Amino acid sequence: MSAIGKDAVNFRRMTRSDIDAILVLVNKTTQVKTHVTYRELAANDPGGPLDLSLVAEAKGQIIGFIMARLEYVYIPFVEVCLVHAVVVDREYQRRHIGSALINELSSHCHLQNINTI
Repeated sequence: MSAIGKDAVNFRRMTRSDIDAILVLVNKTTQVKTHVTYRELAANDPGGPLDLSLVAEAKGQIIGFIMARLEYVYIPFVEVCLVHAVVVDREYQRRHIGSALINELSSHCHLQNINTI
């Protein structure tokens, strides 16, 4: 992905230890003051069995993330990936990092036989 630029970007699953950096990034990139708390993000169990969230890292810093969860809907149950948010640091916007996060999530879902996002 040449649009990402010269900084190497790594994509990986979000973990609980990423929450503080995620909160900093949310407050840095949103114009409206958010009231998302550590407790609320921790309740989603980042890295847990139902969490599909990913982070993008460059130079050892989290520069973006996609919050997503596995949900079971309908009867009989159908697995659905529900995307809650895609956030990219302003300094890294317009480099297709958000698109890359969505593509990474889509690939992960495909490997897990989750056909609906």
